[in-house]
Amino acid sequence: MLLPQKTKGGRLVKKSKHKPYLRLKAALQEKNISYRALAKLLDISPAAVSDKINGKSDFLISEALSIESALKIPKSVFLPEQFRK
Repeated sequence: MLLPQKTKGGRLVKKSKHKPYLRLKAALQEKNISYRALAKLLDISPAAVSDKINGKSDFLISEALSIESALKIPKSVFLPEQFRK
């Protein structure tokens, strides 16, 4: 059985898989790194970066490690609050 899709202005809207990565978003802003620059680093589209940061899809472990290594952003930004202690 197919469920109706949410639409916005005639476009399909992806449902969130998890909460947005607000700590990652803040770290990118603090370092003045654009979604386009991050997309280039990860070899994905800027739209895919946006979807991942906003919780509509997930980062791969390899992507998280690339972000940590190249941008010096700790991989803990990818962990839910309860696992950061």
